[in-house]
Amino acid sequence: MELRTLRYFLTVAREGSLTRAANVLYVTQPALSRQLKSLEEELGAKLLVRGSHSVTLTEQGSLLKQRSEEIVQLADKTVAEFAAPADAIAGDVHIGVGESYTSRFLARVARELQDRHPGIRYRLYDGNADDLADRLDGGLLDFCVLIQPADLSKYHHVRIPEKDSWGLLMRRDNPLAEKASVSPGDLAHEPLICSDQTIVRTLSHNTFIDWFGEGFEKLNIVATYNLIFNATLFAAEGFGSVLSLEKQVRVDEAGVLCFRPLEPRMEVESDIVWKKHRMFSPAAEAFLHALDDHLA
Repeated sequence: MELRTLRYFLTVAREGSLTRAANVLYVTQPALSRQLKSLEEELGAKLLVRGSHSVTLTEQGSLLKQRSEEIVQLADKTVAEFAAPADAIAGDVHIGVGESYTSRFLARVARELQDRHPGIRYRLYDGNADDLADRLDGGLLDFCVLIQPADLSKYHHVRIPEKDSWGLLMRRDNPLAEKASVSPGDLAHEPLICSDQTIVRTLSHNTFIDWFGEGFEKLNIVATYNLIFNATLFAAEGFGSVLSLEKQVRVDEAGVLCFRPLEPRMEVESDIVWKKHRMFSPAAEAFLHALDDHLA
């Protein structure tokens, strides 16, 4: 497969039309069709369903779209690393972060490094733990932040010296908002919005099972979320209350939502991780040294 052909395929997938994709790519539609047909023959799979005015992806096409995005991003990342001036520390540092207040720690490290090497740029990628780990393993990220519990056996890692706490994000008119903290019994009948990762990790590490006790399986989980922004909109409409980390969402006295910590208190730690035996670009190497200096 040629990289150019994959870029053509991604453009068609994005535009949903051979005509529009050909216009974007400045190629003729017959030439674009031949490229896509050749790709299907090479892979031995039908990638597109061609309609009279549009195209849609087959199941195999959706898989290739995901893989093509990763391949193209990695190729672009590699080109950018080699394009950085040889006599200066510059270029991109790719960091994956979840929705956690610990991102401010990374910002402080980056801010200090910026004074010495203003040519370094940071490309931040938001995602959940599984997504970040996959991109780190695939070489698309230089570093990522994983919230505990997480399997760190295949990574180098350093612990971020700041903790976050679990609690409940809810409307201010919720009766639980009158309390200073929330106990397991308070959540017995509360409609809850939980992250997918929270549920998976609870089942595998007993994190919340230990806190909730025997009542965990009886919790009224009405929705799950990947990233928290949309969950806060559901909470603001009174659909349910969000089980979240304290500093994921900023709340103030004038807002609709408020946060109450869990009691007993449940704190979590985070680690900055990177692949073992990884060859870093000069920019990523400089960030790692700045991280070490900051933690010294």
